Amino acid sequence: MFVVSKSVRSTFVAILVILISVTALPILIFVRNESDREADLALTTLNNALELQTNYMTRWFDLNIMEDMKAVSKLRSVQSLDLDAMAEDLKAMAEERTDLAKLLYFDRDGDPVLDSEVGDISQGQFNVSDRKYFKAGQKGLPYVTSIIQAKDKNSVQFIGFSVPLIIDGAFEGVILGSVRLSNLINLIKDHSFGKGGYFRIFDHNGIPLGENFSEATPCFSPDEVKNGEGLLIDNISENGKKQMLKIAPLAYGNLFVGAVLNMDEIKAGSSRIVKTHLKILIFSIIVGIFFFLLLSYSITKSIDKLQKQLSSASEMNYAPTPIPPSGMPLEIKQIWKSVENLKERVRRSIEEIREMSVRDALTGLHNRRYFEEEVSRLGRGDQDPITVAMCDVNGLKLVNDALGHEWGDKLINKAATALKNVSQPGDIVARLGGDEFALLVPKYSEKRDIGAALKARMETADSDEDIPLQMAWGIATGKASRRSIEEIIKDADERMYALKESQRNDARDTILTFFLRMISSREDRKVGHMKRCRSIMAAFVPTIDEVDEIFRKRMIRLAEIHDIGLVGVDPKILGKKGPLTDEERKEVRAHPEIGYRIAIAAPTLSDLADAILHHHQRWDGTGYPFRKDAVSGKGIPLESRIMNLVDSYEAMTHKYYGKSMTHEEAIEEIRRCSGTQFDPEWADRFLAFLKEKGPGVL
Repeated sequence: MFVVSKSVRSTFVAILVILISVTALPILIFVRNESDREADLALTTLNNALELQTNYMTRWFDLNIMEDMKAVSKLRSVQSLDLDAMAEDLKAMAEERTDLAKLLYFDRDGDPVLDSEVGDISQGQFNVSDRKYFKAGQKGLPYVTSIIQAKDKNSVQFIGFSVPLIIDGAFEGVILGSVRLSNLINLIKDHSFGKGGYFRIFDHNGIPLGENFSEATPCFSPDEVKNGEGLLIDNISENGKKQMLKIAPLAYGNLFVGAVLNMDEIKAGSSRIVKTHLKILIFSIIVGIFFFLLLSYSITKSIDKLQKQLSSASEMNYAPTPIPPSGMPLEIKQIWKSVENLKERVRRSIEEIREMSVRDALTGLHNRRYFEEEVSRLGRGDQDPITVAMCDVNGLKLVNDALGHEWGDKLINKAATALKNVSQPGDIVARLGGDEFALLVPKYSEKRDIGAALKARMETADSDEDIPLQMAWGIATGKASRRSIEEIIKDADERMYALKESQRNDARDTILTFFLRMISSREDRKVGHMKRCRSIMAAFVPTIDEVDEIFRKRMIRLAEIHDIGLVGVDPKILGKKGPLTDEERKEVRAHPEIGYRIAIAAPTLSDLADAILHHHQRWDGTGYPFRKDAVSGKGIPLESRIMNLVDSYEAMTHKYYGKSMTHEEAIEEIRRCSGTQFDPEWADRFLAFLKEKGPGVL
């Protein structure tokens, strides 16, 4: 039987008391710190989620609604005030866009003229000349209304978006589009963040809108919401659980966006961490007690050393503690190593959590939060002089619209790589969001030329197969001890925007050239097709006497790039031999819409946008991308009708798969499809041209 001496028992009791005390203290400190950290983490999560959501909805208003409304005002039918054609175009646009409830046109006096749902409303007994959006239109400005209650049996709530109709420099009224409030609610209904976090919309009185907020009482006073900070509310959910609610104003419509986070989710994570650490510490105590009973009295000294090690951990000191060179039993050394491993894991966890909170997930660069922390640090002036480079990627929206966000992410990562390559140890490179980047250089040396380094990187970063990187930057240097670092950043920002504006057209042209190069590398016959179409068009348009030279040049440009939207189609589909599946055919038929978005985004091509969008629309109302009977006859732009003839003739005589038609067979096919696929008047004129030119038209 194993017998323990009295002195050993006394030592055991003493060390047991010590072990319990030194392990209980760090646990209590850890629990208290975790409680504080969970509140900080919840607030950080709310702030980040709310910022992303408000930016997302602002971009949605700008890009999805307001840009489309401006595009409507530029339609041929609207610019010509062809009310019949305008009614058809407004109806087609409203039906095509599920997020638009309806479109209306009011004339220069504020009287109603057209409604996309009912057509002619000129007999309406109301006038909008006193409305804010109409007065804004008279000044040539777009306008977004607050929530409007529709005066009909459904009492639908919506927000209006208006743009002025300017023709030859004269105000001719406003185009008003409406977005149902339910659409805005649905826009964020499925958005979530973290574990259990979600978003809600509030009106200008602070009343929640949408499901789960049936009460009509305000949740907050709009005057309490500060523009820079928002409003934080401790909220109780319907099931009695504690929530944190952060409110921020939305740029449009006098609305507010709220981010809601259930505290139970944060507490659950903290509870798991506490339990895990508690189990590990308890296990260490048990192992220590077990080995103490087996070892001699001399282990007391080793345990005393172990106690000091644990005491340092209780004081949040996780620095490594070397094992004493001698005098410690193997078992105690193993406990020592276990504690050291635990300390290392805790230290790494803290570093990882910190690193994750200040890193951009896409590029691996530091994020805006870290950038602002470094700006605050450098603002003390002890790192002067400071150089700031503010950078912005040109053409990101054009790439996203044409190729998708996967290619846009590639472009962002390419910009990140370029900035990392020009940075040096001690520099801070951060992605501030979207296409914005920043480079902070403390203790800047005049021997270093960041602008030249960036320019050199731009010139060597591209290849024929790679997406071109076009980036504008502005650089400013100053001493934070003499002027605020925020002023230095502002100077760099202003210089960057000035350069970006001067580069805008060149950047877009470079990307458009890349698109054509992509089409050529994927399937060279498509580029050959557009070149041949250009040749045919260049021969045909001089025979059209009633149009001017500007129209002729525009038609030649259209023929040269009418299929540019193919850049957004999967190359495997373009190169496929044999018939396409329904899904593949649907993707190919999306290329006019992709081409339209590219043209709208590029000012040098914007006059071709409508023609590109409709160039596969048929005279009898079929074709694509619009559904059957949505656009037909002379509702199709004249440029598109002519392009359809040239495009079809070239395709028939230069088939990639199967046997091509002869010149005479193609003429007969165009004659057969006159009045169905083709405008009969222009089909006759084009046939006369083909007969005169003969097979040598190409």
